[in-house]
Amino acid sequence: MSNHEGTLLAIILDLNIDSWILQTEQSRDSPAQFIECLEGLFGFIGSFIVQSHCNQLLFAVYGAGEPTILFPKCDENIALNLKFHSQQPKNVRRFLFPKIIELMKSDHAVKSSLDSCLSRTLCYILLF
Repeated sequence: MSNHEGTLLAIILDLNIDSWILQTEQSRDSPAQFIECLEGLFGFIGSFIVQSHCNQLLFAVYGAGEPTILFPKCDENIALNLKFHSQQPKNVRRFLFPKIIELMKSDHAVKSSLDSCLSRTLCYILLF
């Protein structure tokens, strides 16, 4: 791989609160463990992004409502896209963290599955 080739990192995170509770049933500190896991994930993302300026990130979530591609997100406002979706660790964290917490706290009647999120993620990768 030459210096000008980047790598795409696609992360799919399960936001189904029931899954996190079952995984941490022994601990009464499950929200703290989720936050610690999220912080570790952002550390990994940051180290991946700084390895090469050509590296790209795709972040998808499922389990809380419809499966969603959270990052990158194309909006009508180009200035906001450049500000929040630049591949810089601090911008990635600043954009994703509140969205993930908001989705995790929201009460969704419909729980999406991993296979639906995988298919949506693969379609996104193929289209862009």
